[in-house]
Amino acid sequence: MSRATAIANVRIFDGERAISDTTVLIGGARIEAVGPSVPRDAVVVDGRGATLMPGLIDSHVHTDMAGLRDALKFGVTTELEMMGRWSARRRREIAERNDVADLRSAEMGVTPKGGHPTEYMNSSSNLFIRFFYRFPSVSTPGEAARFVSRQVSRGADYIKVFIEDGSCIGFPGLPVLDDATLAAAVKEAHRHDKLAIAHITTAEGAQRAVDAGVDGLGHLFLDSPTRELIDNIATAGVFVVPTLVTLSTAFGNNAATLAADERVRSRLDKRWLDSLSRSMNVYPPVSGPCATRAWTYWRALTCRNPSPSSGDSRTAPVCIKNCNCWPRQDCGPKTPCARPPPLPRAGSGSRTAAASSRARSPTCCSSTAIH
Repeated sequence: MSRATAIANVRIFDGERAISDTTVLIGGARIEAVGPSVPRDAVVVDGRGATLMPGLIDSHVHTDMAGLRDALKFGVTTELEMMGRWSARRRREIAERNDVADLRSAEMGVTPKGGHPTEYMNSSSNLFIRFFYRFPSVSTPGEAARFVSRQVSRGADYIKVFIEDGSCIGFPGLPVLDDATLAAAVKEAHRHDKLAIAHITTAEGAQRAVDAGVDGLGHLFLDSPTRELIDNIATAGVFVVPTLVTLSTAFGNNAATLAADERVRSRLDKRWLDSLSRSMNVYPPVSGPCATRAWTYWRALTCRNPSPSSGDSRTAPVCIKNCNCWPRQDCGPKTPCARPPPLPRAGSGSRTAAASSRARSPTCCSSTAIH
């Protein structure tokens, strides 16, 4: 029988608050007790000066083994892959390893021929991807149902559907799933007891997703929603993974300051740091106020429905005090954001704990494409 491990003299944050206990006893892959005396035969890890907390969940990634390894450096112990092929063998390998984050995956997403994300492949600098790779697609409700069943048979933990016309990401005119095909994909996901998560970047796409019965939105919309849409999302109980960093880079911002932070720079290679320092800048109509609007609409959702998801089902409304609207001349310096402005009406899985230093370690994401 393996010896227990005790993490002692550590500050413990239980996900809601710091508690007075300073010892956690781990047996195998489970937390056995919090605050016990340390058994004589236990392996003791001195956590003095550090904080022990539940592992973070990154709810929207496109990753590889190196990415799963990097995730642990930032306290992310589970990553939700929002599209990618992972063999059964590789999934089993990941589940048995302790040096990479856990993985859940949608396998391949449901999209029509020529639909998102094929525009990225057609413009790829990789000639094999550009000229020879064919992204799987569906064109009828029957094909959609069969495609979803295949993803489930390959180990998909949830199903992703694309509702992307390209208007907000620099590729206007992309074909999208029709209502019947979209509904069939969602219905088949539910038949297999899987969540259906929709990729959307517009308010119109979000409403179509809600109407089709999806369980969650994989992005927040870049454009302006109506009050009815906000209410519909909340009433339907649809969770939202806001990907605010991704939206910010779509608006032309970058995370160069974050990349320069020693806590980040010391943990990532040049490829990731360069990615953080770039931006997509694919939504020219969005000037400063729209970046603020994204936060406003996310806050409107959290205030309307206290349980949307940003990787944590316990997400609560967040008050953004004295936020600097950008650029400043649009709304004045340090405009309080205690309440969102009125919205227009229509017609107008995982490892259990991760230790981190007391200094906050930011998570990061690629800023090169919206998936």
